[in-house]
Amino acid sequence: MSFFLSNKERFYKIFDSKIKSLLIYFYYTQKPRLINPLSYVIKLNEFFAFNYIKKKRYLYNLILELMKKSNSTGVSFSDYRELYDIIKKKKPKNVLELGSGISSVIMAQALKENYLESNIKGLLETYEEDNFYFKQIKDITPKDQKDFINFNLSKRITKKILNMKASMYKSIKIKEYEFIFIDGPTLWSKNEKKVGQKSFNADILRILSQMKKPPDLILLDKKIGTMWALKKCLPDTNLDYNFIKGLVKINYKAGQRILQDA
Repeated sequence: MSFFLSNKERFYKIFDSKIKSLLIYFYYTQKPRLINPLSYVIKLNEFFAFNYIKKKRYLYNLILELMKKSNSTGVSFSDYRELYDIIKKKKPKNVLELGSGISSVIMAQALKENYLESNIKGLLETYEEDNFYFKQIKDITPKDQKDFINFNLSKRITKKILNMKASMYKSIKIKEYEFIFIDGPTLWSKNEKKVGQKSFNADILRILSQMKKPPDLILLDKKIGTMWALKKCLPDTNLDYNFIKGLVKINYKAGQRILQDA
């Protein structure tokens, strides 16, 4: 009887573990798309974001024009809305974006509007590793936004952090950034992809360790693997995942531990 119970308990333990793993997979990936109700919630959010931006005619036309000229896949309309609204609401003077693209122009547009409306001059420092995309987004950015954005080309490097493979930009200007948006560098190169050596975005660890004051807001875009890695590197910090927006809010506070030694 005791043998039977021990096996029964073992079965429930395995079953419970499998169910939890399945629920975690459903929540963080929103897959399978056709049967996972969360995927429909995300589509609805994207629909609302699209209509919100469409009502802002200049912003909508700007995005459409950029999409025609850019080879970048870009981000979602939900992201465009989020980034635009954050800049307009918080009116930051120093913004950092890791991973340049159409999102860079959207934030620069919001910074320009802040300056025209409130005389608050903000600057976006945006970083890209690929020379082609760097030149392209720089060339298609409207001239009237170039006072509000500084494009930086920086090589992608990798290293081990807490026995995890990390990707980062070789050099980043450290300022007292009020808002940081993380969407780069790439998690693997073409050669790494062949052997499955995926990394996580680790620049934020170096940035936080060198800043005097933590940013008001840090967002990570749709990188669940990076989120789990950062949970290990920032053990005292709450990382809040919003599955609807696909964004992770990194709630780092001054004095919290930053583990980045191999």
